[in-house]
Amino acid sequence: MSALQALSPNPVPPPRGPELLDLIGPLAGAHVLVIGPGALETVCGLIRRGCAAAAEVPDPMRGLPDAEEADAVLVPAVASLTQAWAAVVLAKRVLSMGGRIALRDASFRLGPQLAALLRVQGFCAVRTRQTPEGTVLSGALPLFGPRLLP
Repeated sequence: MSALQALSPNPVPPPRGPELLDLIGPLAGAHVLVIGPGALETVCGLIRRGCAAAAEVPDPMRGLPDAEEADAVLVPAVASLTQAWAAVVLAKRVLSMGGRIALRDASFRLGPQLAALLRVQGFCAVRTRQTPEGTVLSGALPLFGPRLLP
């Protein structure tokens, strides 16, 4: 670290667990929607990875007034199954076919239910990874086929 780096405050917070971004795959040039708490750190991580555009929805229960299409949706902190369900439904509204989603369950208790929720909502290639910050899950919408909405 240079002396200038040591003296300069870093205005951009460090990412809140790079595994969420690692699990979802390359994001350079992508349009990403971040849902729920922990969005600032996540958006900063997206900028570092070359994300073309990022939007935030603080509360998935309130929905998204103007839904724009996204390549990926990130949910940095799942607090409950109800919040997860709302986030996944919102993700399906905005994701393009082949779009990806990643969620983090910091409680380490909801992983199996979240994986089932993703599958029931039509996501495929569902993966789960245990990290020090929680269980991270990812999935993708199929490139072809119907979009199952509740």
